[in-house]
Amino acid sequence: MLEKFIGKVRAYYYQLILGRENPTRIAKGIAIGVFTSFSPLIGIHTLLCIGFALIFRASKSAAILGSLICNPVTFPFMLFADYEVGILTCKIFNMNYTHYFLSDFKDLHLLEQGLEIFVPMLIGSV
Repeated sequence: MLEKFIGKVRAYYYQLILGRENPTRIAKGIAIGVFTSFSPLIGIHTLLCIGFALIFRASKSAAILGSLICNPVTFPFMLFADYEVGILTCKIFNMNYTHYFLSDFKDLHLLEQGLEIFVPMLIGSV
């Protein structure tokens, strides 16, 4: 079973490195990976990449590589941008969400106010 998995990973690697993959599929895959890396659904970025790559017939390995733009250095900035864009979008559509400033986050109880923060982040990530 492990050998079969390693064989598939090796095949995807060779498709990308040796250029046997269609450039359009690679470009779609990288775009999908970058798109999903902006979502606040941290634990399932890879699953989202693979799902969207299957739907749009893109390169799955390129999508996973594109999602690696989400690294510990850039992720806080991406989440903050998601939140700010989400709050702005909520204001445009008259949705009532409290805008917390960056300095307020140290005093928040995330379990109590989780949806108050998560929903604007999810809207902003889209």
